[in-house]
Amino acid sequence: MVSIIVPIRYRADLTRVCLDSIMQYTTVDFELIIVQEGEDKEITELLRKYNGKFVQNKEPKGFAGAMNSGLKLAKGDYYCFLNNDTVVTPGWLEEMLKIFDDKEIGLVAPTFTEAETRQSVDLNNENEVEYVDDPLSLKGVCFLIKKSVIDKIGEWDERFGLGGGDDNDMCYRVKQAGYKMAIARKSYIYHYGSASFRELRNNNVEEAHKYAVEQFNKFKKKHGIKEPPKIMIAIPTFSGNVNNELVSRLIQWSHDREFAVNIYMPKGMVPLDNARNHCVKIFLQNYLDYLCFINDDIVPPPNALRELILADKDVIAPLCFNMREDMNGVKYPCPVAYKRQKNGEYQIHYGKGIEETDNVMGGMFLIKRKVLVNMERPFAFTYKKDGTLDFSEDIYFSQKAKERGYKLYTNYDLLCKHYKVVDVKDVNDLMLNYGRKSSN
Repeated sequence: MVSIIVPIRYRADLTRVCLDSIMQYTTVDFELIIVQEGEDKEITELLRKYNGKFVQNKEPKGFAGAMNSGLKLAKGDYYCFLNNDTVVTPGWLEEMLKIFDDKEIGLVAPTFTEAETRQSVDLNNENEVEYVDDPLSLKGVCFLIKKSVIDKIGEWDERFGLGGGDDNDMCYRVKQAGYKMAIARKSYIYHYGSASFRELRNNNVEEAHKYAVEQFNKFKKKHGIKEPPKIMIAIPTFSGNVNNELVSRLIQWSHDREFAVNIYMPKGMVPLDNARNHCVKIFLQNYLDYLCFINDDIVPPPNALRELILADKDVIAPLCFNMREDMNGVKYPCPVAYKRQKNGEYQIHYGKGIEETDNVMGGMFLIKRKVLVNMERPFAFTYKKDGTLDFSEDIYFSQKAKERGYKLYTNYDLLCKHYKVVDVKDVNDLMLNYGRKSSN
């Protein structure tokens, strides 16, 4: 027999569809265990209509606590932990049970919609079973676990509070205990996608994602998991193209085992502050540690990313060059690093090594995750009363970060090329080549 445990706190409408689908499409011997979190008369009246075991935690215990409340009533040989924002389909449970013919299997999950993982129904193939090595690649929308496995590894960890990270923890403990995990590719459920959890977060999707990342970090801390820093390199570009030297640098960094690089290139987004804020949103939705902005016309030195990470600063930038024009109209490459003066004006500053600065400029800079969490609209252009530009989006971000107590730094030893600039070495080489041709 299978004990199907469904925790419910919000969304009576989705809960009704979920429970109806279980009753209609489950043909194996099962018992339904419904766990209500909190007090909601509409949900209580609904749940009383179903033929199953019922328990109510008037003081919500969170996802893990609700599952454990259900376990206390369970009599099955298998435990199915199922979210209430799902709709099961014919054969869903039967197909998962088949996988347990392999006696080494401890946990099975179905395919479903709203999945960016290997559980995505879009990745379906002819195989009935897909073994999973990475315990972090499964999402706890629906887990089927042997009773003997739970007896060995223990219940859900209620230290994860309201939820999130507890599914990673369960999978990790299953694998640590020596069991295999698998996806039943012919088992399919529909998943609305964290509907109840978004309700808990007042339907603020961004806040829900941020919370999920915090919970995942809690899981890593519990198990002492140390991973290479995960960096999202964001390159806002209007055309979608970057210069060849930058491409080579990105390829080099993507093969460096000291960190994990994700490259994101939003195309055609204007103005630049809008593009940067979009990148921040995508960054915060993922389990990443640093956001690195690089303009599409910048070429950092080979060691730039490694050195910026090793510096371990809230916000840090290498030194970029841009073209300036003197009073006579003569253009020259100028390092873009400034310090703010008492009158509020910014003046070019020449430093050595890593120095604290008042701002970082937009060519390239690295930001720790904590700086961006809960910072509303980090980038914006500001204008004077006459409508002319006052501060660019990177200076605005710098000021906002400093107001929140974060420190900004520039590494003056890391000199970036500006693709639109003929730098000093190139000018020197050009003059030498011209001199040789003239002498010949």
